[in-house]
Amino acid sequence: MITPDGVQRGLEHYKDLQPKPFFPKLIDYITSGPLLCMAWEGVGVVASAHKVIGAANSLQAELRTIRGDLAIQTRGRNAVHGSDSKRELDIFYA
Repeated sequence: MITPDGVQRGLEHYKDLQPKPFFPKLIDYITSGPLLCMAWEGVGVVASAHKVIGAANSLQAELRTIRGDLAIQTRGRNAVHGSDSKRELDIFYA
């Protein structure tokens, strides 16, 4: 996620979604409070992270996953964002 100073500097995490009609609400949401970012590395880490995080649609996320136990909506407010994108790492940890 991008912190308020990152947004002020134009480092938009969801830049590819800018043309979508829901984009302004998405930006309002991700900038509405504190965020915690982390980068995991290691052999098989992407698959392991997917198991811990759960399906993006929380209705399909298994119990004992972050989204399966903690999400409050099926899309958007599903408690956590995960990605294996180098572009996102460059935004957060450049």
